[in-house]
Amino acid sequence: MSEINTQSSANASNSAKQQGNNYVDMHTMGIGYLSRVREVPVRKGKPFVSCSISGFHGEKGVEDGMTFVPFDVKAASAQAHDVLKQFETQANDRDCKVMIKFRIGDQYIDTYRVTRGDRAGQIGYVLKGRLLQVTHVWIKAAGQSSYALAYEKPAAQPETPAQAPQADGTNG
Repeated sequence: MSEINTQSSANASNSAKQQGNNYVDMHTMGIGYLSRVREVPVRKGKPFVSCSISGFHGEKGVEDGMTFVPFDVKAASAQAHDVLKQFETQANDRDCKVMIKFRIGDQYIDTYRVTRGDRAGQIGYVLKGRLLQVTHVWIKAAGQSSYALAYEKPAAQPETPAQAPQADGTNG
């Protein structure tokens, strides 16, 4: 088994070298509830847009079947930034639920001491990272019984190949 892992690791390393990269990425794709969309001021540099995502996984319809994972992420692409700004009002409204399908990269665990509520004094954790992409957004406003699709990332447009020159040397 270690031979397989070594080969896989070597293949990933060779692939990265061929592409000119000196690093390997790990991305997390998932679905979760969007909240706390905000612009974070920075002393030196440009402010950035950040949000919280309560990602979830597990088995629907089973008691305690769903597990929630907290993410605190920074918008790392123009697309993610634009989607967060577009749905900021709904995401920050307590009477509205916003669910997104996302891709996060470069995540790491951050711990903190809880200062308020039932868990005051305990250690909390959050996964931090970079929000690379938001592919779907669903919204359930107060009084609605189901979610409505509010955003779907457009499919990538295939590039039009350059027109090949004709035999006489002209294009088209």
